[in-house]
Amino acid sequence: MRQFFVQASPVTRLLFAGLVTVFIFLLFMLLSVILAAPVFGVSLLEIPRVLSDSVGTQHVAALKYFQIVQELGLFLIPPLLIAPLLTYHPGTFLGTSVSPDAKRTMMVILLMFMAAPFINFTAYLNSQLSLPEGLSGVEQWMKSTEQSADEITKLFLNVNTTGGFIVNILMIGILPAIGEELLFRGLLQRLFSEMTRNYHAGIFIAAFLFSALHLQFFGFLPRFLMGVFFGYLLVWSGSIWLPIIAHFVNNTTAVVVFYLMHRNVIPGGFDEIGSTPADYSWIFISTIVLGVLIYLIRRNSHPEKWKIFVD
Repeated sequence: MRQFFVQASPVTRLLFAGLVTVFIFLLFMLLSVILAAPVFGVSLLEIPRVLSDSVGTQHVAALKYFQIVQELGLFLIPPLLIAPLLTYHPGTFLGTSVSPDAKRTMMVILLMFMAAPFINFTAYLNSQLSLPEGLSGVEQWMKSTEQSADEITKLFLNVNTTGGFIVNILMIGILPAIGEELLFRGLLQRLFSEMTRNYHAGIFIAAFLFSALHLQFFGFLPRFLMGVFFGYLLVWSGSIWLPIIAHFVNNTTAVVVFYLMHRNVIPGGFDEIGSTPADYSWIFISTIVLGVLIYLIRRNSHPEKWKIFVD
């Protein structure tokens, strides 16, 4: 079987990866639903209500359980199972076999901390999106979806115990960073680059899907830009660990900041710096620092090495 898919056309390989990913995700969700009934004391008929956006706080544990299952079944497990079927060198294919150098890693970590005002400002610009009158129904659906996602995120982040904080680090920081980068950058970016024979196109297509799949349309722009940056990190370094680190820092910083604000260790609104044009000084500084750091990270990289493997 492996020989067939190794030699198959890029479109065939991409379709195969998509079908296997959907199958694994549905299998994981089915098993998780069956296990949820005895573990959380809810019947199978109640699970759709638990997964709805109006469950309140009594089913937070179940919601976190399904979130973790989704991270495993949709993002983490599929690329690990698919890559060995598409290539004789899955570590090179996914970028897991290359370790990033310490200097570039430290610059990426610094960049993600300094990026917050710029990211918040792009989110502000995205929030100003207004569709034509004829698409008012679509716009209302987008706003409703965004609000539901925000409510669930706040529900997840609202913890008072060290144990809850650690679970959030795992659920929001570690699993998405590893799983989403393996799927979108390690697997899909590689396959789209093969199909288009252009790694720039592969980066942008994977970033678009990465942002769109979150179904948070008023946060599409900042997530898309981060996806593009993560994609170039992989190409510049040849290592999936660099975008994983960047993704982890971004997500975990949000968890830590919310936890500290909730405990009144830092002032409220700390996470919203740059979210309005009035914060122009923070936005300007953040943008300049990002430009310098991206230049330094990009310098002395050899993207043609990644392209050669694609070709």
